[in-house]
Amino acid sequence: MRHQRWLKFCMKQVTRSHSHHYKHVSILVKSGRILAIAWNRNDRPGRLRYAFYGDKGWHSELNVLSKFTPNEVKGSILYTIGVNRNGNLVHSCPCSQCQELIHLYKLKAVFYLNKMGEVQQLKIS
Repeated sequence: MRHQRWLKFCMKQVTRSHSHHYKHVSILVKSGRILAIAWNRNDRPGRLRYAFYGDKGWHSELNVLSKFTPNEVKGSILYTIGVNRNGNLVHSCPCSQCQELIHLYKLKAVFYLNKMGEVQQLKIS
């Protein structure tokens, strides 16, 4: 399954996050090609770009999507995973704020891993 292949690639990339607690990575794919890879960041508050993030920092979903306009990525697929400081998978479903952003960008699909390593798909309305 191609989605598992992209999520496996995410697993290799997640350790590059500079976060000290949770490490998340998001990969944006369109027509089988990677458009961008981004990690969560805690060094600059999300409010600098999007007020609804408050002081939570930049989520990887925000970080990857902010590189584009909605028209540039319309129909793309987002893959995202996260691990805790011990390297164990965490439930990586995008938060409600990221889901609003995903809806705004009109992505085709979002896939993530739950903490058991099972592939999940976000329901995009």
